[in-house]
Amino acid sequence: CLQLAIAPAEATSGQLLHQSRPPNLGSVGFAGEQRFAEEHLADGDATLSASVQVRVSFLDLDTWYGASGGNDLLATNAFGLSWRQNLSPSVVAQLGGQYTRQDGYLGDSFNYVVIVGGSGPLAAADEALPDVRHRGQANGRLRWSPGPGTAGGLDVSYYADNWGVRHVSAEPNVTLPLPGAASVRTWWRLSSQDAARYFDPRVTALERYRTQDSDLGEFAMNSAGASVTVPRGERVFPDELELSVYG
Repeated sequence: CLQLAIAPAEATSGQLLHQSRPPNLGSVGFAGEQRFAEEHLADGDATLSASVQVRVSFLDLDTWYGASGGNDLLATNAFGLSWRQNLSPSVVAQLGGQYTRQDGYLGDSFNYVVIVGGSGPLAAADEALPDVRHRGQANGRLRWSPGPGTAGGLDVSYYADNWGVRHVSAEPNVTLPLPGAASVRTWWRLSSQDAARYFDPRVTALERYRTQDSDLGEFAMNSAGASVTVPRGERVFPDELELSVYG
């Protein structure tokens, strides 16, 4: 995959956040995030912060068989805590946690399940998932910087939800300087997931909740990638150009 993006120069994240895939449908809505508390401790070597995120989407559902599925609402509310600690002039550690609740349409109206019998596929039916989802997530980051523009780090993440999904990932990464104030970042991501209790790769009878979405299935994977970041000059709102290649 090749990705080209323009982003604020300081737009980096200390967390590996799992994002639920949005439905394949038209939607309008609003979102907001407020960091309502930040406390600097130990003479500035430690920082404790808390944040709240709110997102509401008004969904216009289009189905996989071409009919209109009507309208629905999806509300997402999240509360997070983060602790950042300078362990030495060159080593920084960060721990974070987040609780997320989603209410509303949580499936994908373009998804369906295939019902099979002894002779093969018999019919297709809409995906059906609960309209409430609770998820907890913990994140950790360790970063070592021996000199300007050079860094090595490890990101880890674990989350679990009330649908039975359990996901763990780890991502070692290295950042090196390039000529002209550019930099290159490489990473290797390993992840493993247990399937949601509603996932069934072979549906023989319709249950109340059902899905064959691979995002909710069981898997283990690893992938590598690299990104090159090139500053675009000092302006009132500085930004940077980033080119990423990953698999």
